[in-house]
Amino acid sequence: MTLNRREPLIQAQDPAAVQAAWKAARVRSLPPQDSGQVRRRLRIDLFNGRVLAMHARGRRGRLQPVTWDGTREGVLLAWHAMRALHALRLDFGAVWMGVQGLRTYALSVEPSPGLTPNLAAAYAAALESLQAEDHWWPGDAPEPQPQVVLGADPEFVLRDRVTGRMIPASDFFPRYGLVGCDRQMVDRSTRALALVEVRPSPSDDPVGLVDHIREALALASQRMPSRDIEWVAGSRPFARFAIGGHVHFSGLTLTSPLLTALDNYLALPVMMIERAATARLRRHRYGFLGDVRLKDHGGFEYRTLGSWLVSPNLARAVLALAKLVASDYQFLRQDRLGDPARQEAFHTCLKDGFYDLMPDLWRDLEASPSYQRYADDLDLLRSMLQRRQRWNEHVDLRSTWGV
Repeated sequence: MTLNRREPLIQAQDPAAVQAAWKAARVRSLPPQDSGQVRRRLRIDLFNGRVLAMHARGRRGRLQPVTWDGTREGVLLAWHAMRALHALRLDFGAVWMGVQGLRTYALSVEPSPGLTPNLAAAYAAALESLQAEDHWWPGDAPEPQPQVVLGADPEFVLRDRVTGRMIPASDFFPRYGLVGCDRQMVDRSTRALALVEVRPSPSDDPVGLVDHIREALALASQRMPSRDIEWVAGSRPFARFAIGGHVHFSGLTLTSPLLTALDNYLALPVMMIERAATARLRRHRYGFLGDVRLKDHGGFEYRTLGSWLVSPNLARAVLALAKLVASDYQFLRQDRLGDPARQEAFHTCLKDGFYDLMPDLWRDLEASPSYQRYADDLDLLRSMLQRRQRWNEHVDLRSTWGV
């Protein structure tokens, strides 16, 4: 079992290298010379994708526990700290975060943090839990994984067929439900909501999940039968509004190797078929590598992908790949996105440097135990990668999905 490998540890000792990695990964941070401006400083201890504890620095420099779970600020700080640690490819450590106004900043990282007795006990318990679960780490033999259940909440936007203008989703759909509205507002004066969000029932079968999505889209079509309005997906079909294709996973534990595999074997191939101009705009605020949120049901949501709703065949390919990576990540060991230069290329959708990597990554997928089960659905994605094709952000979803 290998934790905090040598190369990430060396990088973490160099403040300039840490700042460069965070910049490439789009982690909001402050260098040491500017950190004096922050109002509050908090230490978030993380181990293998989980928050162990959150502390504020109190009087005389002592650490005071902070209740974070369930609070908006705490959840935001935890999400930000997890991304900061993942960008450095560290499996555990303490990330110091600063709060200034409504913004949070990564300040520094301690890959070998000093521990109080309570923190030492928390780290020890996390390590014992990891050993008991027999998760694979680089250098260990793979172990079979439990059944992975997939969910999703992909988004799309409404476009006037004649004028090309965006139409608010809240003109037709409620806030909640099987087909509802994401919370992004068109503008604060009207409080109209911009995006349609599909929330299908989960399934352990990618084809079953796509069937649930089709049922949801059919319900949406009944609620707004007008053919003068198009439904469009992708990355950012309208300049002001980015849309996503978040995938939910349950039935397995989030770990550092799993998150690295999702970045390399799922997010990278999907980025390669996105429309570069709009994907680049989307990643000004959304779609970062390692973007996950833990869910109340015990699973997690992977938020890096754009909206793959453009066609049912592509949806099946992306969800089949998500299922494959989550089920067989122990066999998917390459990390081609650990270097800050490649993280920067990913976030700016500079694809040229990645085309030569695709055959090697795909060979890993083909050699994994689950590949043949999903080979037919994955063939579309493999063909698009080989032909350097991109998805169509202008097509009407009701046409491609037959609703």
